[in-house]
This record gives sequence, C-alpha cells and structure tokens, in this order.
Amino acid sequence: SGVDGSVHAVEWFDDGSGLALYAGGSFQNAGGSAAKGLARWNGIEWSAIDSSFDGVVSALAVFDDGNGPAMYVATTSTMGSTSGQLFRCGSGGVQWIASTNGAIHALAVHDDGNGAALVLGGSFTFITTATNSASVARIARLAQGVVTSLGLGMDAEVRALTSFDDGTGSALYAGGA
Repeated sequence: SGVDGSVHAVEWFDDGSGLALYAGGSFQNAGGSAAKGLARWNGIEWSAIDSSFDGVVSALAVFDDGNGPAMYVATTSTMGSTSGQLFRCGSGGVQWIASTNGAIHALAVHDDGNGAALVLGGSFTFITTATNSASVARIARLAQGVVTSLGLGMDAEVRALTSFDDGTGSALYAGGA
C-alpha cells in the first residue's frame, strides 16, 4: 500500500543504506506504518523517517553543504499564520536550518558561478538561519549557513524551481503565481 494522504514532493537519496525514493506531503501513514509527512520507499517497502516535523512537507532536495550530501526538507505550517521551516536530514540526525514568515514551496540546488547553493522559493519575505536573517522577495539563496536575497526576488509566490544547463551555462528557472 502507499500513503494515506497527499504527496507534495519526491526525491532520490542514498542515506548510506542504498538509493531510495523519499516522499513528502500531508500523510500520516506509509505502507501501514506511522510516517508523519516523510517516508522512504526502497523498492520493496515503505519505512518511516524518524522526524518531528510540524506541518506539511512541501519540498525536498539533496544538497551537499560541505558536510556530505543530505536531504533538505521544507515544511509549511498552516496553524494560525503560515510559516515555513527548513531541516537538514543526514548523518547526525535532523537539524533545523531556517525559518520563514511564509510558505516554502520549492527547493533546488543551483551554482550561479559562486559555488553550489540551495535555493528556496515560496511566499515568504523574511528568512532566519542560525547565522543571519534577511529580507527577501519570495526567493533566497542559502550557502554555508548564510542566507541572501536572490537578485531583486520575485513579485509573486514561487511554486517551482530547477537548475538547467542548456550548453550555454547553468540557469535557474522559477515558476509560480
């Protein structure tokens, strides 16, 4: 059996136990086991990811921040005012990375010539990490724990992000409202 709710994001990742498909969303169970919002499919069965995420898992991305590859998980809480959280799931367990004042809808890894960074998109205008805080316009760049605005930002919420090199250099593409 699958999950008992909506899936909002999927991503392939090898956590050291083999390549598996991770699914994130608004479900409570996967394959008959409790799995609050995040589960792992190894090709045979579902398993829960030990997490205490508050809210719906809205986006997933694999990124190496210099400490080895890890799964980054964005959650959006709709209890009261909408807010977002970003977590790193890798060796050492689950770590909080950032909070936003609006939803996080998309994550992508992109190298703009200054090194690879994790790009966040959503409806947020402010983001806080353990290192700094920044006013942003619905899109932000996170590298080495520091968050910065990505250009002038976007004038509406960002729902999708991808990095693509068409042979003329890598470019970041964003879609949304």
